[in-house]
Amino acid sequence: MGGLDRIVARIGSRRLYCFSCLVSINSKCRQFSVETTNTLVCVACNTPNSANQKFCLNCGEGLWHPCPECEESNPLNSAFCGSCGYDLRNLLKESEGFYETSLLQAKEKAAALDLTAAIRILLAAIESPSLHLKSQKDKLKELVKDYRDQKKEQKADTEDRYEKAKHLFENSSRSSALKILKDIPRQIRTAEVEELISKVQHEVEECKRLSKTIEELVSKKDLLGALPHIKALAVYKPEDEKLKKLAGDILRRVIQSVEKFKRQGKYSEAFSLISKVGDLGSSDTIIRLSTEIKEIVWLANYVKKAQTVDIGLVKGIETLASATDNDQNKKLFAEVSKRFKEAKSVPGKLLGWSPVPKSPSLGLPVTIGSKFHFIEGFEGISVEGSSNLQFHVAAGLAIQGLGLATIALDLGVQKKSFFGFGGKKTAKTAWGIDFGASSVKAVKLNCENQQDIQLEVVDVIRYRNQDPMASNSEQRSNMLEALLKLKAKHDIKKDAVIISTLNPNQVLGRYLSLPDADSKSFKSALEFEVKHQIPFPVDEVAWDHYVFPNSNGQKKLAFVAAARKKDSEVIGEMFTANGMKLTSLQSESVAMYNYHLLAASRAGSTASNAILDLGSVSSTLTIVSPYRIWSRTFGVGTNTFTKSLSRNLRLTSEQADEMLWDLSKADENIAKALMSLEEPYRDLVTEIGRSLKGYENDMEEKIPGLLTCVGGGASLHGLMTFLRHDLKDLSV
Repeated sequence: MGGLDRIVARIGSRRLYCFSCLVSINSKCRQFSVETTNTLVCVACNTPNSANQKFCLNCGEGLWHPCPECEESNPLNSAFCGSCGYDLRNLLKESEGFYETSLLQAKEKAAALDLTAAIRILLAAIESPSLHLKSQKDKLKELVKDYRDQKKEQKADTEDRYEKAKHLFENSSRSSALKILKDIPRQIRTAEVEELISKVQHEVEECKRLSKTIEELVSKKDLLGALPHIKALAVYKPEDEKLKKLAGDILRRVIQSVEKFKRQGKYSEAFSLISKVGDLGSSDTIIRLSTEIKEIVWLANYVKKAQTVDIGLVKGIETLASATDNDQNKKLFAEVSKRFKEAKSVPGKLLGWSPVPKSPSLGLPVTIGSKFHFIEGFEGISVEGSSNLQFHVAAGLAIQGLGLATIALDLGVQKKSFFGFGGKKTAKTAWGIDFGASSVKAVKLNCENQQDIQLEVVDVIRYRNQDPMASNSEQRSNMLEALLKLKAKHDIKKDAVIISTLNPNQVLGRYLSLPDADSKSFKSALEFEVKHQIPFPVDEVAWDHYVFPNSNGQKKLAFVAAARKKDSEVIGEMFTANGMKLTSLQSESVAMYNYHLLAASRAGSTASNAILDLGSVSSTLTIVSPYRIWSRTFGVGTNTFTKSLSRNLRLTSEQADEMLWDLSKADENIAKALMSLEEPYRDLVTEIGRSLKGYENDMEEKIPGLLTCVGGGASLHGLMTFLRHDLKDLSV
């Protein structure tokens, strides 16, 4: 039976069939008498193999495969299944056809440079059950590897061309860049390549358009009209010598025209003309002229809108008069000099210059100093270069000592009964001593009949170290030394009534709405709320309160102020060390409130006003009305302006501080000096607006009817101009 192994599928109880003719071998097979061999020929390489081999010894191709019908193994070149008689003749033909089709489709995609699709087709064919020969799968796998290698080379080549084109484009070689990019077949262009092509094409077309426009304008001798186009083209062609020469010719003509306008006093025309030069004007002459014209235009704009007569305005008009042959500026200089001399003859006198804008930028009128006067001799204060504007807090403190303050809080640490909170102590004379960031300001008031208030003493003691960045210990040393000088100078007695201040940043204020109950219940409710509203342990703070008289219904509105005891002790100990006794300790903002409320009430006014106290390091906005007090402190002070001058004019801090208070020291740099104040004024206006908005939100009240500026910063040059005008109107 050895010869039958080649043609017999299986011997058993089932019928047996011939592999070649499908005749049952239980009957007479046509080929049964043919001599058989014990070998299988590989269909891939035609190598004879033993019939018991599963794979070709030469190429590794499979020699047997399962029948699709019964899954019995058959020689690969069998015509029929030896077990079930299934027709196997078309199996290899279908496999060969599927193989050829897949190969053709992949090659077509590869020819179209879509290697990703080609690889996808080949991988799908390899995994398909329609492909039976291992040799076919191996060929497809080898082709996948070739295509992947080609894809890597393709990607590397595209990236290399992209980088070369990008380098050329960045160096203004647009045509060369575009040629390289367009040589990259469209099918393999990445999104980056397409984006760069679009960008390069746009700039090439823009250069052509600009060049044509410039040529037409030059032919019409419209050089100024051509200038912005030359400027635009220069961005694309920075190395174009022809373009540089044309730009140079135009710039020379522009300089001549600007100089002419400048001499004629036509500042706006000069500025408009030189502004068209833009980045093309990189020469020293253009830069100098552009800066000079901008400063003159800014100065002329400022002079037209200046609100008050001060040395900054005088120097500004003088600069304009000397810079041009314009007779109008010379007349203005004569007028402002006369009015400035008049203003200097009366300390604190404020002379207007241009009309007040009808719509104030802050939404409310702005003025300097209170219009209500009630302290005899207070308005004429002039000591150490200071006017009454710097002594409103000190006067408010002294008013409390006289028993005339509305909110007479005491944040000192001395013991006092509950019913003593908010009480008013009466004295005929009292000192108000205000510790500022750079000096101590003191006021002594006298009031014999609780009505007529007279100024007895006013003084300011500058700190030895006025560095705003001084440490706490250095600042305490400054304050102690200044207090000692003040006591020695004015022989302040130990039993004198003295009210002093705490910095607003050291005082926390809260509004409490409490039930209108008897004193004992009210006290309990107040103490309960203080424990929960003050973010410090009660035993670590000194606090006091005031109940507003217009409380409605079943509620009382109480204002509570609190300070850390350690901050209060520092102030109290300084007085004790100098042989004096501090009567009460008050917040600066409350002292300011007391002064302005008393001034308004004696004038019969109940209007709500905002008081801006401009200090050296910070400023405080306090809202004053008979029914409310509200304040906010922010970090914009005169030192902010000093720093801006120092930075823009390259001055030392000392030089900048001197110039801040005397702009005559700016000389020919007056325009630059005034322009340097614009930035800190913007910060100041922003903070004032934020404060007014905060008041509206917190108190649910409309903004006050007037903003009054006091403090050392109220003497700043241009204060009314920058606060009354929209800053956009002042900019060039």
